[in-house]
Amino acid sequence: MTIMPPWIKELGDWIIWIGSVSAVLGVLYKCIIKPLRVIQADTADLLCDRLTQAHDYHMRKGYCSQGDKSRLCSMHQRYRCLGRNHLVDSFEQDLLDLPEEPARK
Repeated sequence: MTIMPPWIKELGDWIIWIGSVSAVLGVLYKCIIKPLRVIQADTADLLCDRLTQAHDYHMRKGYCSQGDKSRLCSMHQRYRCLGRNHLVDSFEQDLLDLPEEPARK
């Protein structure tokens, strides 16, 4: 009969603990982190679409109120924070350059 040294049992306990932590992290990634990335991508796509629509609408009207400018700049900032940034940068400047009231006739 061979007697195992005590560190072998401790090593086995550490291996089991590491395996358990790895399993929990895998489940967290699959159930929480991965879906959040999909939601962020969808949110960025929706923001891009909304900012593009707002740009086209206000450019046709020829003006953009201060409240709309503020709201759209805030949306653009959230869009950039999601890692997106392309044509929408020029859209923001176009909207900021518009007058805040319609031209008087």
